[in-house]
Amino acid sequence: MEITSIIVITSIVSFSFVLFGHFNSQIIYPFLLILYTSLIRLQKSDINWMIRVTPLLYLIINMIMIYSPLNFLTQYSIRNLEGRGLIGLDRMIGISGSPAGPDILFTCVLIYTVFSIDKKNLIDRINIFVSLFVLLWTSSLSPVFSAIIAMLVVIFPKQKKWVSFLSMTFWLGLIYIYRSSSENIQILLKTLTSLRVRIWDDIWKGMYREFDLWNWLFGRDKMVEFVGLNEKIDANPHNAMLYLLEFSGIIGVIVVIWFVLNRVGQINNANKISLFLTILLLYYLSMSPIPLTMNGDPIILYLLFILLGRPWLFLKSYKS
Repeated sequence: MEITSIIVITSIVSFSFVLFGHFNSQIIYPFLLILYTSLIRLQKSDINWMIRVTPLLYLIINMIMIYSPLNFLTQYSIRNLEGRGLIGLDRMIGISGSPAGPDILFTCVLIYTVFSIDKKNLIDRINIFVSLFVLLWTSSLSPVFSAIIAMLVVIFPKQKKWVSFLSMTFWLGLIYIYRSSSENIQILLKTLTSLRVRIWDDIWKGMYREFDLWNWLFGRDKMVEFVGLNEKIDANPHNAMLYLLEFSGIIGVIVVIWFVLNRVGQINNANKISLFLTILLLYYLSMSPIPLTMNGDPIILYLLFILLGRPWLFLKSYKS
């Protein structure tokens, strides 16, 4: 599996480089991490340690980089987003310059700590409290929306591959529904997806205008721009699959889906927490490409790639 993946990805990147002269690191980066986690010697106790340490470390670094006089060190502009009345504060801005990042990070920490760590110590209890507070602070609906849909794999574990496929492609259906619906339905969809469905629609229209056949097949090195909030020009597609489609084309997306479905198929159906976390992360990646990039929050990358790279670590019979 690893050798086949390396050959396929190398071929796609090389062909794209010969044709268009750009080196597609966007598809190489996640695959290298998945392959790496599939080869290193790792135990579940190591994952537990990572989950315990990273949230508080992230929070400390985030407070320094965003909310202290040292915030001039960050490469992102510091912005204020009005809160949604949950704790009376503006929404939390993460290290990557957005609530998108800490919201899913602490969602994963909360779920993993509650359901996958049997003997909880003081740090685990602190992480549960901190995670709940951060989720209220970010006030993001995307993790909630993702978690609700991800429950499908808990109900239908034998259909895990179909649920995984749905988690990576459902946005196409939402674009169609959004275009053909009344204004009230459009407002509902924009609320549930935090305005992302409108962005996906704009990106898709832009790709239809700007892409030629080779771009559709192999991607390009330029992102589609659209008019975002406050009439600002933006290029963030807020969707990992659209992100990969722009840079890697249809062929790259097919390879990614094939790889993920193959890995999900190795997760034991009885281990519903592992399945749920995997599908949750895949759905969330359909809401934001940030975790998939080199600017992503590391805990998300580690957990997703460990789930896909070494699924047997999460078997109930596994002894660390």
